[in-house]
Amino acid sequence: MNNQDVKNKQQSPDKTPAKMQVISAVPFQDEQKERLRRVLEKRFPGRDFDFEFTVDEEILGGVCLKSESFVLDAGYKKQLAALYASVFSRKDS
Repeated sequence: MNNQDVKNKQQSPDKTPAKMQVISAVPFQDEQKERLRRVLEKRFPGRDFDFEFTVDEEILGGVCLKSESFVLDAGYKKQLAALYASVFSRKDS
């Protein structure tokens, strides 16, 4: 591979859709799915996503997004666990 090939490869974005797992406590409605797609496409211009929507009632609410490059856990279960830990792990001074 010569220098021009390397340069062309760096400039041409990978058009393979990124797999994105979306976990929620209740099923996403079609409007919510489209809104999520628009938000992510705005945040990651030129990138396509292949969504997999999963329902997991154990997260209680909120949403978790997982892909190969990042995890966004905005599920209520994790937030409540963090709140519990911060409240009950403090020592009175």
